[in-house]
Amino acid sequence: MRNPSTVHKFALAAVASTMLLSACVDSDPQSGATPPEEPTASAETVEPSDAAPETQESQPPQPSSTRQPVDAGPLDGAELNEAGVAWFGAFCSGIGELSKFGVPDTEELEVAETADAVGTTYGNFGTGFEAAAEQLTGLDSDMNFENADAFANEAIESIGEVGSVYNTGAETLQSGSYSTEEELLVDVRQIETEAVEAGAGDFGLSSLDESVFDAVNAQVPACANP
Repeated sequence: MRNPSTVHKFALAAVASTMLLSACVDSDPQSGATPPEEPTASAETVEPSDAAPETQESQPPQPSSTRQPVDAGPLDGAELNEAGVAWFGAFCSGIGELSKFGVPDTEELEVAETADAVGTTYGNFGTGFEAAAEQLTGLDSDMNFENADAFANEAIESIGEVGSVYNTGAETLQSGSYSTEEELLVDVRQIETEAVEAGAGDFGLSSLDESVFDAVNAQVPACANP
């Protein structure tokens, strides 16, 4: 299995803090739950073969991207060409800018204040992703690997769509009326799910060949330190 590349870590890091935003409003996810009672000793020892199978609480399915990845082929030559260096440099720089927006501290906030704080962060991410997509749109995508143009188009579309999800989510939270944190959390989780489905954290990078990753990591300084 391929080790996570630096450029891929950049994309994951860009949305990591937004995926943590649900924790800001989920102050007690286990509230109301009671721990199971300790089993009492029995005079008879039940043999393992007679014991009831253990049951585990099923977890809800985790969201995943609904986008169709582009089959991007290997690098043509020993190094990434000038267009490729510029494109990935802009990608990592633009996505990396989003790391300056941290998760807001909502511990002492009322529900309405929490919604506004999280909404503001979503708005910052939405603006940042859309700006990154716009910058990449203006660059030459004639990179020296198979289906490079298709990969670039898909990545740009994904980044822009994620930005739109966060901007819409910001409006939803800041205009909403929430009585409890649980109500707010429903919308936060929905926004995060939609962002992941739009490609957040990957943006089509998983379709790249290992040789392209290696060239980006070696030649693009902006992608060196996620």
